[in-house]
Amino acid sequence: MDERQKNLDKISSERKKFEETISKEISSSEEKINKGKSEALKEASDLAVDIAEEIINNLFVKKVDKKDLNKFSKDLN
Repeated sequence: MDERQKNLDKISSERKKFEETISKEISSSEEKINKGKSEALKEASDLAVDIAEEIINNLFVKKVDKKDLNKFSKDLN
C-alpha cells in the first residue's frame, strides 16, 4: 500500500470511532432526557392527585336548617 492509502484508511478508521462515540453519547443523552421527562410527568401526576384529594377533602355539605329550606322553597315559587 502506498502512503496515501494508509492515511485514508487511518482517517476512515478514526472517523468510524468518532461516529460510534458520538452515537453512544447521543443515545445516552436521549435516555437521560427521556428519564427526566418520565420523572417530571410522574411528579406532575402525583401533584395533580394531591391537589384533587385536597379539593375533595375541603368540600363539605352545610347542614341545612328547616327555616333556610322554607326560605329557599319560597324563593323558587
